[in-house]
Amino acid sequence: MKASIIIPTLNRRHELEECLDSIFNCSEQSSLKEVIVIDNNSTDGTYDYLKRTAQDNNKLIFRKIFERNAIKARNIGFSLASSDIVIHIDDDVVVDREWLKELLAPYKDESIGGVGGRLVQLGKTMMRNTIHIVGRISPWGQFFTNFDSRYQGEVQFLHGSNMSFRRYLVTKIKSLDPNYKMNWRDDTDLCLRIRKLGYRLFFQPTALVWHKGIGSTTRFSSGERLYKYFWNRHYFYYKNIFNTWSIPWSPVFTSNELAFCITFCARHSKTKYLRECIAGIIDGTIAGLRQRGRS
Repeated sequence: MKASIIIPTLNRRHELEECLDSIFNCSEQSSLKEVIVIDNNSTDGTYDYLKRTAQDNNKLIFRKIFERNAIKARNIGFSLASSDIVIHIDDDVVVDREWLKELLAPYKDESIGGVGGRLVQLGKTMMRNTIHIVGRISPWGQFFTNFDSRYQGEVQFLHGSNMSFRRYLVTKIKSLDPNYKMNWRDDTDLCLRIRKLGYRLFFQPTALVWHKGIGSTTRFSSGERLYKYFWNRHYFYYKNIFNTWSIPWSPVFTSNELAFCITFCARHSKTKYLRECIAGIIDGTIAGLRQRGRS
């Protein structure tokens, strides 16, 4: 079984170099067919670094796109992959030496369509987290992540920084939904669509990566980004979670979102962005319901 690793990147040359070094130092090199890096028009010398590195490593493939769009970059990576398993990781992770071997092991079970691994924030003390509620979504739209857990078993979704799928399934569902306005819940959407095909998703805690989480606070840095954040959340919920059974829970989801929106804007002195937040909630809800009607 061969694997293709896909890594979108933008202006993180140093982090990308550490990431690639850790991949090429994994114990299971025989299963690694290719590493595909999609450069989102970086300006920090990333492209030149990739050109030099690829000269000495025939497993490294790279492309540069001139549109800074993480979802488009991921989909290009998926389209270029040619192996049995496609793996997606972020450019600011460092993988464990046994990571690739452990990530591929569960695929011996033909009912498994995707496998994800444990994610520990770099610099954080590794605790013995044995919480069993991992990768779950409630009917009222609450996400139970806990991807630093040592729990092993079936989940509803995987973490986008450390996830993999059978390539033919990703091809069948036409990769990530390009309607998402930023890279937030597009990966969860992909997981749910794989499950709708009748395949299971498996969490493998021994497939460990350390995550730096660089730039994670920029999600709320402007009115435009807040609009996209709330749009994505409501698009995802009404496209994937909302159904006859969850109708009683949808007012809970919406009221919780409005409360979070108002509280966040007030606490961070961003009341000027309140209009964008509410617009994102309304527009995302409408788009999600329309998309659900088409599927």
